[in-house]
Amino acid sequence: MILVIRGLSRTRFNMPSETNTFAHSLERSLARGLRDACDNIPIGCDVSRVTSFDDVTSALEWYLPAVLREVHPFWKHESLDGVFAELAVKTAPRQVEIAGLCILISDQTLTPYHVQMRIAPKVDEIEWLDCRLGEMRNDKLVRIPYASDHGKWSVVDRLPSIEWNFHVGFGDAIACVQ
Repeated sequence: MILVIRGLSRTRFNMPSETNTFAHSLERSLARGLRDACDNIPIGCDVSRVTSFDDVTSALEWYLPAVLREVHPFWKHESLDGVFAELAVKTAPRQVEIAGLCILISDQTLTPYHVQMRIAPKVDEIEWLDCRLGEMRNDKLVRIPYASDHGKWSVVDRLPSIEWNFHVGFGDAIACVQ
């Protein structure tokens, strides 16, 4: 099943082409990092304590803008300069939930993100993704100055109430997970 959320289909994103080759290699790198981080820990555990989790956040820094670019014009000229995880939990076999703040490269400000994803059982690819990024308040994207005390900007406690500016995803969220 191919699920399209706000215009992004799994098939379209992974089609080999000049523009998608880089995104596809990012996906493989992210999937390998997630596999390494999740393989030997039980469900419910914090994956951020696993050594390879730094590889995951580094890959997310490049992968999330590549996916967002497929749907949201804003991301054609924007990228991330860092991804900080406040929450990083293995929620099911091969599946994680990660949330926190990320740095927008254009002005070095912080904005929240929330990602849930599952890797495929046998190949290095993302099987399911639900990504939300950028909090809206008063019809404006919240941009927290990096130099501020961003520790006071807890994202996890506010996840259900955040009005997200960007939302993209693909895959089947309720697929049989083994």
